[in-house]
Amino acid sequence: MIETSAHLVDHVIPDVPVRQWVLSFPWPLRLLFASRPDALSRCLAVVTRAIETDLIQRAGLTRSSRARTGVVTLIQRFGSALNLNVHLHMIILDGVYTMEHNQPRFHRVNAPDRQHLDKLLNRIIARVMRRLIKDGLLVQDQEQPWLHFQETDIIDTLHAASIRYRVAIGRGAGSRTLTLKNPGLQRSDTQPKPFTVDRNGFSLNVAVACQGQQRERLERLCRYVTRPAVCLERLSTNAAGQVSYELKHPFRDGTTHFFFTPEDFLARLAALVPKPRSNLTRYFYRIGGGPCAQLAIQESSGPWISESVAQQIKETNSTDRH
Repeated sequence: MIETSAHLVDHVIPDVPVRQWVLSFPWPLRLLFASRPDALSRCLAVVTRAIETDLIQRAGLTRSSRARTGVVTLIQRFGSALNLNVHLHMIILDGVYTMEHNQPRFHRVNAPDRQHLDKLLNRIIARVMRRLIKDGLLVQDQEQPWLHFQETDIIDTLHAASIRYRVAIGRGAGSRTLTLKNPGLQRSDTQPKPFTVDRNGFSLNVAVACQGQQRERLERLCRYVTRPAVCLERLSTNAAGQVSYELKHPFRDGTTHFFFTPEDFLARLAALVPKPRSNLTRYFYRIGGGPCAQLAIQESSGPWISESVAQQIKETNSTDRH
């Protein structure tokens, strides 16, 4: 975690404003993307292009200007309760680059308002659905689209149980995971979260931003998005032999702890393991010409991306083409 975040801050992300975009999916798509990382890769390309186009337009430019942005996406597979929750943490430049007189120029954009985010989320949902329909994974229906997906092995069964907070194996399989609730911590969130929009199980949040010179803040953000699934300080066993996991923040219903049998705890961990050759860190960068053009553009603040990182990105992307 520390090494990855330091690498991103020191060698990948330039000294310009950046913003974290967090995109969450409905439960059925979480199950699909956990089992079919190739489908997630194609949908990620759609999402990235939609956000980049939005940034270009908000900068007052068009795609004909060949304006481009940079994106580092961390695919997280876990939720706060060790549940399977495939979602995207995207660190995106808060603007776009153009090439002018053979030199890069950064065009900063302002933070999007709620109305703008709502339109963008609608656009992302429509394009993701269209991509899944084209791939034959989503079937159109007059009342409600449905996924053409069936559980094929034990891992898919573990995925389904983890997503729904259910016991996967052993005694009580299929029942809800045991929890501890504190009624005094119950709350009702009536006020909408800032810079957050939701629709049909999709959620988009862009509340966290870093200015160009806030490198320590950026490193904390990178540490957050690259953190591991399990916090060992909140993990323990009780007198009954159960594995206890304390939530960092209580749920709205007052839930503070989850309890697992040792076997079901291992099943939870197994559900969080990605399939082989599924990269969880993705890079998107295009300055100037084609996808690999201008990899080492120099600015007064330092390199946009180093040659070593460029080679690493090439190798990562080449092994990730499904």
